[in-house]
Amino acid sequence: MGMFDTVHHTDKNGQKIEIQFKSGDCTLAEYKVGDAVPIQDGIHFGYNDDEDGCFVVFNGIIVAVFHHKNSLFDKWGDPVNYPDINV
Repeated sequence: MGMFDTVHHTDKNGQKIEIQFKSGDCTLAEYKVGDAVPIQDGIHFGYNDDEDGCFVVFNGIIVAVFHHKNSLFDKWGDPVNYPDINV
């Protein structure tokens, strides 16, 4: 257990997405799309690929939140599963 920050979002179907993250100084803060967040720009994935989603930070602002299952595509338009992403 430990401290984490959380991004909350409700998608267009009314389904709630809650993504916990430990990037930066965790202060139990809660964020939503449009909020400034003190972490680096990029795509941040939740830990559990079946339940969590991911969020996009651009210029220090959360600009998008979505379920990453069935939402990631390669350059040919084929689905990419979260565990298949290599760093």
